[in-house]
Amino acid sequence: MEADPDELLNWLKGDGSGERDLQIIALEQLCMLVLMSDNIDRCFEQYQPRLFLPALCDIFSDPLAPTHVLEVTARALTYFLDVSVDCAKKITSHPTIIRSMCTCLQAVDIEDRTNKDLAEQIIKVFERLCSRETSSIYEQDGLRCVLDFINTCYSVVHKDSLQSALNVVVKLIGKIDPQNSPTLDQTIESLSNLLLHDDTFVADNALRCFATLADRFSRKNVDPEPLMRYGLKDVLLRSLHYVSKSLTETHNAPNARGITTNLSVVTGLLSTLCRGSAKVTHDLLRSDLPDALEAALCGGDERCVLDIMRFLDLLIVLIFEGRQALPRPGSSVRTTNPPPPPNETPQNPPASTTATTGNTTPSDRSQQQIIEYIRSRNLQVFTNYIEENNIDVNYTDNVGQTMLNWVSAFGTREMVEY
Repeated sequence: MEADPDELLNWLKGDGSGERDLQIIALEQLCMLVLMSDNIDRCFEQYQPRLFLPALCDIFSDPLAPTHVLEVTARALTYFLDVSVDCAKKITSHPTIIRSMCTCLQAVDIEDRTNKDLAEQIIKVFERLCSRETSSIYEQDGLRCVLDFINTCYSVVHKDSLQSALNVVVKLIGKIDPQNSPTLDQTIESLSNLLLHDDTFVADNALRCFATLADRFSRKNVDPEPLMRYGLKDVLLRSLHYVSKSLTETHNAPNARGITTNLSVVTGLLSTLCRGSAKVTHDLLRSDLPDALEAALCGGDERCVLDIMRFLDLLIVLIFEGRQALPRPGSSVRTTNPPPPPNETPQNPPASTTATTGNTTPSDRSQQQIIEYIRSRNLQVFTNYIEENNIDVNYTDNVGQTMLNWVSAFGTREMVEY
């Protein structure tokens, strides 16, 4: 039997200690109604999100609300977000909900079962909100809160909750402005700590965050040298060395701290750092980088070798041609069509040269950059590069492969859909 919507809403709004039992009953009933509904549109006609979501958000603003009430409330918000992405805007429009959740996440006693469940449920809410309302969480210092949660509680939370937290961090990192972020140094330090995690899944996600962060520096024309402050260089070099060791030690090799297994991201990050910073390039060339690259070339598979060869191509350009030979970030890409002779005027000029707003065919070097982004499986960097340089996604390269072929072979499902 379905509960009366008005009565259920009144129970949710109850704030007296004697009404907590009714509030819990209402929360559990609402969870079941949303979760078990076979027609969510009809369900939302009776239990309208515009009325029930603010009531749920208000519970988080209640300083006297018990932990178990907050946990069920967070679960209800998760169910609403699961069935309708439009609920994200209604939740983040509440003036205090994100800040209240961040406060709960910081104050939670992870050793207590109920507190732990609450923290994990908040992380799930953040993960779903990040698909539509990333800025709302970032602006309320959500990145720092989630990073602190991962660094302090990773050993006791469930694996899926840890994965959700890392997904949130990856999304929020893309909102950082390197020129105007008071917590940038703290964020870099936290990510550097995650690079040393025993779990390679955590370390690989931290490296993805560094790749996104390096791209943010590149797009803002800011030197990415601050990313190297807390040991990133050592992790990248150790990861290159580890390629040959992993082949010889195979299953007998224990998980090594400070090792990331995604070599495509490693080489892509090295390329971005060297493009953006003369100091980073100078330091790397005078470090163990040559030996590390040699070890990876000798011990890596075909894909690893191709990734490293592309990075070596960049280093050769920097060493022998100089930084001025690199394409400027955001500049228009050269087309492969040669210009007509001065004494000739084409009657039907190619579409890629008739207007600056038309899609262009990438040059060889730009094409290599696109393939590098595809191999790194970084959707945000890939789409930004395509859109900023106005590249025709339907072009065919000099070996007859389309961009769709490359994305299907080495990219992600999201890249294929894009």
